[in-house]
Amino acid sequence: MKEIAIEDVSSQPEEIARFPDYIFSAMARRGIGVVEANLTGVADEPHALVPWQHIGRTHQSVETIANVRLDHFRSYLARFASVCGINPYAGHGDIGILWPVRGASVTHYFSVFLCNEPTMAFWIRIYFYGIDGIYPSAKN
Repeated sequence: MKEIAIEDVSSQPEEIARFPDYIFSAMARRGIGVVEANLTGVADEPHALVPWQHIGRTHQSVETIANVRLDHFRSYLARFASVCGINPYAGHGDIGILWPVRGASVTHYFSVFLCNEPTMAFWIRIYFYGIDGIYPSAKN
């Protein structure tokens, strides 16, 4: 597992360099769940928007937390790959991020899967699956 430091970014940034921090921050604030983004169902025009959707573990509601222009989507996938230390075309990485819980920094665990390969598909899935000492526990 790779541990990375992020900045708490509360709104979608204009610059690509801070976008992974924004997504991880948004997920940590929402709790255990998954964020998915892919080109399925997106209009084939450069200015179309690709939604990044959060699905919570318990309530299963879908919330769009970001939109990225279609013509920039592959660059955003490559940025995630770089931050997470995985292959920019396809790969998986386990990530640990320190995030405050009740005044203390606690490791939050994520798994990032992405495909950015022209002969296959363009998508990303980020699973927020654990908080050190909090979830999962015997009562969850």
